[in-house]
Amino acid sequence: MDSKLWQHVTHWLEIHPKIKTILENTLIFLGTVVSSLLAAYTFRSFIVPSSDVNAVPLITGGVSGVSQTLNRFFDLIHFLDVIDNRTLQAVFYFVLNIPIFILGYTKIGKRFATFSMINVILTSFFIEIIPNDVTLLVNITEDLLSRAIIAGLLQGLASSIAYVMEISSGGLDVVTYYFANVKSTSVGKFAILFNTIILFIFTTIYLITTESTDGALNSIIFSLIYFFTSSKVVDTINVRNKKTSLQIVTSVESMPKVIMQKFHHGCTVVKAKGGFTNLDKYVIYMVVSSTEAQDVIKLVRAVDPESFIDESYAHQVYGRFFIRPIK
Repeated sequence: MDSKLWQHVTHWLEIHPKIKTILENTLIFLGTVVSSLLAAYTFRSFIVPSSDVNAVPLITGGVSGVSQTLNRFFDLIHFLDVIDNRTLQAVFYFVLNIPIFILGYTKIGKRFATFSMINVILTSFFIEIIPNDVTLLVNITEDLLSRAIIAGLLQGLASSIAYVMEISSGGLDVVTYYFANVKSTSVGKFAILFNTIILFIFTTIYLITTESTDGALNSIIFSLIYFFTSSKVVDTINVRNKKTSLQIVTSVESMPKVIMQKFHHGCTVVKAKGGFTNLDKYVIYMVVSSTEAQDVIKLVRAVDPESFIDESYAHQVYGRFFIRPIK
């Protein structure tokens, strides 16, 4: 879309907030449907293939992994045998997400929590209704490496779609989202310890129920590949908590005020001299979210075409850093 046309559309939406809200919520709902359908398809086709009950399962981690573990445990003690395992998985996944939904609603944002819960409900629904024929479209049950990589890519994409819409796919994603906002760091690494514990418990139960050391070992190894692939996809696509460090050299004294009027970030200004021109310069140091970096650069270049800007990735920041609140 042409930039001027986009500016007109944006301006029109700003003066019609109700229509803007409706369009935003519609877009988020469509993203939620895609995210939940991808997650459900991934679970049914690659993590616990419906086409082969004896296939070595992958462990999903998070609340879904807890649901898998409970499912296996109840199989071990022959409790709730009258209920199909697929249905139990959907029920456990939904019930375990309720307290996490409350955390999201009270600590992150009402819209975030509401659509995250819709995502969970739809995922549980799709896990139950996806036909077996659909899960056989890509039938690689015996190829554990391919299953782990494809499952990681698809689940990472499902979570990332949710993150881009500023919601989550439920479960541990809500918790990691909360801590990532509080600590202002990347999302993927917060799940590692929890998933390791789930992996250990599930593998122990799996080993007891099947008495297959090879199957348990394969489950661990390829689940780790799944975890790694999924977390890399999430951290690559979800740039909300990534930071960019900007060092701006300009001759415009009012530049810091111009920047701070548009962006909610402070900066540090150092007076300097141009080495070649010997003219007065101002060096502005600031850190912004990666999604804001190009907008800051465009603004600076518009005000001072002769400015010099150094842009670099900021691994971690300490101190007060503004993160736009989630609705």
